[in-house]
Amino acid sequence: MHSVPASPCARPEYPSDAVAWLAERLGLRRGRVVLDVAAGTGKLTRLLVPKRAQVVAVEPLAEMRAVLRQAVPEAEALEGTAEGLPLPDSCADAVTAASAFHWFRPVEALAEVARMLRPGGQLAVVYGKRDWESELQRREREEFLAQVRELGERQVSPFAFPYATQIWVAAAASARRAVPGTCLAPG
Repeated sequence: MHSVPASPCARPEYPSDAVAWLAERLGLRRGRVVLDVAAGTGKLTRLLVPKRAQVVAVEPLAEMRAVLRQAVPEAEALEGTAEGLPLPDSCADAVTAASAFHWFRPVEALAEVARMLRPGGQLAVVYGKRDWESELQRREREEFLAQVRELGERQVSPFAFPYATQIWVAAAASARRAVPGTCLAPG
């Protein structure tokens, strides 16, 4: 089912200028707390630590948390999900979710985020964009699409993959209105 990537290079790093923009927008500095939800192996977490805020990473998979703890010992790593965050109310100034929000049950996750955030707190949903001019990216995309086509041929419903994505977009847009102070980082 889920597995830890064989190499930390499996997903590209987030650009430093994008992380600087995000940290400034979220007001990350000493004395502030940022909660990185579905932190995985710490791709974003490790870039948040130098911003001097207290970084708390939440990751449901023990294998990923083990890699995270080793890669980013400065961050506190907790077991939990976006729908069941293991922290008290109003404990964070910012919440991040990097390349993970599509896995969440958005209505429940956004309610949890709202519970975590202090007044004026913000949520940042971060995704990287691929460089389709890169030969490596084109090759990876072709391999991915071949796998999707293969899965599509085996699915009971031919609409399973795109339908789930469309529901997420609609549900996330509806639920987001219930969370004041939400900040979505540009893609």
